[in-house]
Amino acid sequence: MKKSMILGAAALATLMMAAPQQVKAGEVKLGGYYMFRMQDADSTVAKDAANVDSIRGWQHRVQLNMDMVQDKTTHAHMVVRALDSSVVQGADNAVGASGGVSFSGTTSSTPDWAIRKAWLETDAFGVGLKVGHMPIALNDNILVNNDDTGFGAVMLSKSFGDVTAVLANVRINEGNLSGYSLASDTAYTDAYNANLAAAVAGAGVPATAAQKTAAAVAGTAARTGFGAHDDDIDLYVLALLGKVSTVNYGVTAAYLDAGKDSALGGVSGNKSLSDTWLAVTLNTVLGGVDVTATGVLETGMRNVTVTSAATSQLDGSGALGALRLKGDLPGMAKGSAWNAYGMYASEDFTAITSRNPVWSKTWDMSGPGAQDLLRNWATAAGVTPESNIWALGAGLTFVPAPNWTINPMLDYVQVAKDIDYAKNGKLDNRTNGAWGGGVEVATMLNPATRLAVTGLYVDPNDKTNSDVATATDGMHVIEATLKMTF
Repeated sequence: MKKSMILGAAALATLMMAAPQQVKAGEVKLGGYYMFRMQDADSTVAKDAANVDSIRGWQHRVQLNMDMVQDKTTHAHMVVRALDSSVVQGADNAVGASGGVSFSGTTSSTPDWAIRKAWLETDAFGVGLKVGHMPIALNDNILVNNDDTGFGAVMLSKSFGDVTAVLANVRINEGNLSGYSLASDTAYTDAYNANLAAAVAGAGVPATAAQKTAAAVAGTAARTGFGAHDDDIDLYVLALLGKVSTVNYGVTAAYLDAGKDSALGGVSGNKSLSDTWLAVTLNTVLGGVDVTATGVLETGMRNVTVTSAATSQLDGSGALGALRLKGDLPGMAKGSAWNAYGMYASEDFTAITSRNPVWSKTWDMSGPGAQDLLRNWATAAGVTPESNIWALGAGLTFVPAPNWTINPMLDYVQVAKDIDYAKNGKLDNRTNGAWGGGVEVATMLNPATRLAVTGLYVDPNDKTNSDVATATDGMHVIEATLKMTF
């Protein structure tokens, strides 16, 4: 009887799945923007040699945002870049050229069509579900910062009163899902060659088929444990978001698991690597000032084989703290405001993502061909925007007339701990601090089109007591942008 009940339930489930269902046609919404940029820039810290050009050219971007809506709980999204930081140049035929020289007829030297994000959102048994390549931002865009691409993830969310719990598995690297060639694996190749060399009697003597087979078996044995689990890199995230009285909070725990055969795990001698982050963000309004504070602790990556300064930094634990303030300018036109920030990251702090928070345009201009001056300075100083660094900055937004804004900004950045990995009493890099800032003037030509002219400058200090002989030079960007949103 029990067997017949099981079979009956299975048959009923099959009929339910096969039954035709009426599906209401969904709605497709298309939006995005076109952005054109004219730019003059010197974005390198090193002093340019004679006859070296700085950047001077035109670039543009077309982004399409597609929303496919079935109902209020089920919708899919896709972000496409039809052009991305493509140089604007070209002509149909040779123009003013001799000797048979011709130019491309395309309006872009690097045309492309790339899907940047694509994901589905729906409700599954009362739990919010997201799957695909999606934007993710956590803890004021500091712990995880969504950049121009996205994150391959499965995400669940559920609200319990004033608290929302989010659980996500971000698949950073899938490993060999798309196919794995044993012959291209270095551990296999090394074991194969070593066993074959031992089997062959002398130089120039060809190996027999049996010897090659034995060497292949030995090579395969060197990869015991290799598989679809051991070659993955995953980030597991648990976040709680809520509000207590007037304070919004976000608490996040993130765990990185890199399998021993993954691209990350393999660099440490075929060992699994792991790291953990705990972040807390609080936001409230105090005396008319919007205050957002974030703190992040990182345990340090486990199982790292320390062979260099870089792996030593990964191995160590670290912390990051940040404060962001903003408020209105009293007595000024509506929309006038001020903002300020301060941040500190210890020497051994390791960030999850490589995109720093957008503190100001001097840090991150965004858009096609963006020249991020302070990010470039950080690289030249031997640090990252979220490791071994502290920074302060402030900005203003004036509205002198309807549809006009003026944004002056000022930044200062410093290496938290001077770098002397060579232990010779000299800095490893030529600069360890910089002033930066500038101004942007913008206007709305119409409700959808914005014209902006921006000038930014960064002045890195010049440390003669360093291992690098190249002198530093001022960095600048002067540009005009035209952006239409549709």
